[in-house]
Amino acid sequence: MEEAHFHAAFLTFESMQSQNNGVLNIDAVFVVHVKHDLERETWMQQQLNRLGIAFRWMLEADLQELSPEIIEQYFSGDEMAGAPRPAHSCALKHLFIYRTMVQENIGSALILEDDAILSNNFVPLFNQMVEEWKSLPEAERDMALINLENSLQVWVPRKQRKKNQLLYAMPKGRATGGYMLSKPLAKRIWNHAQEKGCHRPIDWYHNDLSGMIGLKHYWAHPTCVEQGSHNGRWKSLVDHKPAGWFRQITWQVQLRIKSLFAP
Repeated sequence: MEEAHFHAAFLTFESMQSQNNGVLNIDAVFVVHVKHDLERETWMQQQLNRLGIAFRWMLEADLQELSPEIIEQYFSGDEMAGAPRPAHSCALKHLFIYRTMVQENIGSALILEDDAILSNNFVPLFNQMVEEWKSLPEAERDMALINLENSLQVWVPRKQRKKNQLLYAMPKGRATGGYMLSKPLAKRIWNHAQEKGCHRPIDWYHNDLSGMIGLKHYWAHPTCVEQGSHNGRWKSLVDHKPAGWFRQITWQVQLRIKSLFAP
């Protein structure tokens, strides 16, 4: 099996202060987080602390903080109409990270959702991936959204894979549990959301932005992030995916079968 091995053990909690990251070759790391979820908070603190990764929480836009006026300000279209719901909160947290990148002149960022499980070799894989990203033509690099995860259980087709290559241009995204982008793309997405409104949940919005602003999707292979709300570790906060041992077992079985027989 070519996919990275994922750990799942909880570690001793240690607090970690936000600071410039010296372990990853990236300007900032943000974690999308809902303030009341202490289990996920502890998980991310201890995991990133163990890997030596400094990060910042994105705590704005929890569901209970959203008003009809905020929904009207940042969202559009039938799919995102109606009362505030988790998809609005999730999308706004990602959008507010882009806003922060623009306001604070952050050149590049890794964005993780708070159920992200990082592979044991995440740091060297990520740094190698960044070097490959830097070698892309500037126009591609500035508009690249690079997905790192296996959460949808889809991979770069075997016929496209090349030895010692990690990044591959793809026609669409692959969820939003772990990805990186640069400030030029963050600014384009933020400006679009302000002018036109985010009309779909954030992952689907990214897909549509390919045609709207020229966003370029890239997938990393092998993957190095897995979402706990997909693999059964935690119940999803956005939709109805359950948690528990049955989903954990079926997820792993499906993961191995789909990886083995992937085209």
